[in-house]
Amino acid sequence: MPKKIDIQIKESKAKLAELLKDEWDKKRSHRIEMLYLIKSGEENYKRNLADRLGYSRTTIDEWLKRYEEGGMKSLLSISKSPGAPTKFPKNVRQGLLKKLNSKHSFRTYVDIQRYLKDKYDLELPYSTVHDYVRYQLNFDLKANVKQVAAGSR
Repeated sequence: MPKKIDIQIKESKAKLAELLKDEWDKKRSHRIEMLYLIKSGEENYKRNLADRLGYSRTTIDEWLKRYEEGGMKSLLSISKSPGAPTKFPKNVRQGLLKKLNSKHSFRTYVDIQRYLKDKYDLELPYSTVHDYVRYQLNFDLKANVKQVAAGSR
C-alpha cells in the first residue's frame, strides 16, 4: 500500500511559492517544490511525489526526514564533497610560480613536467601539469613564450 505523507509543513503555501520563484539552484528548487506540492495538497503519497519530481521514494523520505529534523535550513543545505587532495603541495606551487614568473621560464608543458620531476621528484601526467598551470595558476604558457620571443628581437 502506498505511503501517505504525514508531515507538518511550517511555511505557508504563499511563502513556499515565493521561495520556489526566487530559487535558482535546481536541487534546492526541487526540495522546495516537494514541500509546496505537499502543502497545497496536490500530492499526498511519496511514490507519486517521487515520480512527479523525478527522484526515488527513498530520496523523498530522506528530504522529508531532513526537513522534520532541521527545518528548511537543513533541507536546503547541500553538501559538496571535498574532492581529491591536490597533487601540488604548497612548496611545489610556490616554486613553480616563482619559476613561471622568472625571466627564464618554460617553453613547453613537457619542460614543466621535467622540472617537477627533477626538482621535486614529482612525476605527473602531461594533462595534469597542463590543467594545473593553465587553469589553476591561470598561466598561459603560449602567451608567455610569444612575449619572451618578441622581447629578444
